[in-house]
Amino acid sequence: MNSDMTLDDVAHDCWRRLQQGADDAAAPFRFPIVATQGLSHAGPPVLAARIVVLRGADPTRREVVFHTDQRSLKFAEIAAAARVTFVFYDAQARVQLRLVAQATAHIDDAIADAAWNAAAPTSRRAYRAKRGSGATSTPHSPGTLKKWAREPTRLMTTLGGSNSRLSFAQYCLWTG
Repeated sequence: MNSDMTLDDVAHDCWRRLQQGADDAAAPFRFPIVATQGLSHAGPPVLAARIVVLRGADPTRREVVFHTDQRSLKFAEIAAAARVTFVFYDAQARVQLRLVAQATAHIDDAIADAAWNAAAPTSRRAYRAKRGSGATSTPHSPGTLKKWAREPTRLMTTLGGSNSRLSFAQYCLWTG
């Protein structure tokens, strides 16, 4: 960005960077930080922040998209308070973008179905894991990680019908 840009130019540049982040796994805006109001069982509310994968950006609808596991603490936090903040950073260009948005979950609807069908087999496997993201792991036998990381077969990714994706949710976030 340069100092000669108008506000419209800045907005266009930000949405271009967001779209690039959603489309290109190597783009700087691909892995933003999302902050939620954490669930605190004792004491004052806390903020919780973690990295997510940007899955979509639509400037016309003013929407950005990410996926999460319904069993995750992040899902529970957003269900309790749908206001979230994203922070994107391009170190080379020295551009930081902060979006404050309202999250809407899509579960078992046409939007979630389309996202699930477009997901890579390895992503589907992760959402079908017995334990959700953020769960405490236990020691594994040698070779477990190698076995899990192996590309699943088509049969492995289609078995189970809708039950195979019970843990999947897509969020659309409206900025404004």
